[in-house]
Amino acid sequence: MFIVGTECGWDDFPQRAQAVIDHFGMEVVSKTDGLDERVWITTRGSHEFCVSWDTWVPEVSVMPWGSTSNEAIEKLITATCSTRSGMNS
Repeated sequence: MFIVGTECGWDDFPQRAQAVIDHFGMEVVSKTDGLDERVWITTRGSHEFCVSWDTWVPEVSVMPWGSTSNEAIEKLITATCSTRSGMNS
């Protein structure tokens, strides 16, 4: 799991989560929004990720979901950083 950005509230989550989803090129496949937890399941290629917020960790976090391995998070970050830096060259 990795934390994206700084602390945010329940109302701030949708905008921040969408920015993370757009940044990493993910697609939302389901959303569960409760009073103390928000969980959005996303895909990128064949990998599934959970973009979430809750009262215990009041930031946007991203973690592997389903059968996606922990290494997929590292690959996601590395691939995105490589693509972004290559675009600035």
